Amino acid sequence: MIQVKKFVFNDFAVNSFVLHDESQQCIIIDPGCTDDYQRNELKSYIVGKSLKPVCLINTHGHVDHIAGNAYVQREFRCPAGLHAEDLFLLEHAKEFASMFGFQMETPPVPDQFISENERIGFGNTSLLTICVPGHSPGSICLYSDPDKFLICGDQAGICRVSIIK
Repeated sequence: MIQVKKFVFNDFAVNSFVLHDESQQCIIIDPGCTDDYQRNELKSYIVGKSLKPVCLINTHGHVDHIAGNAYVQREFRCPAGLHAEDLFLLEHAKEFASMFGFQMETPPVPDQFISENERIGFGNTSLLTICVPGHSPGSICLYSDPDKFLICGDQAGICRVSIIK
């Protein structure tokens, strides 16, 4: 069974998540941490639970969702995934951050591009990717069939679902 920890980070109140299972492997989704307090909150949870991050996933490339990418990749040495249609948002992230009045490190280029129906695995768990362009060209959702939930970035955060086809 997947354990879900939600954080609310930055001035946009973005939902950031750490998901893990009994293997202690975890994934970090949309790390929006923009300051030392937020970065420490994320790290303290991961270290306190003895978790091993195996990947960082962005549900889309808006600046509030990728603000902590550089920190997470540097701190936990895990690969990052994003849909290719949102790469342009990553490439211009520092400009967008400046427009909103905050500074951020340049996020690294993703190690992988995520596609429709791809499986994102960690430990004994996998999540199905569902492409949902609209909020951004490369928006994705992550679905757990056994646990019946969907993580969908800004669209709603995390939703419990009973049937998906």
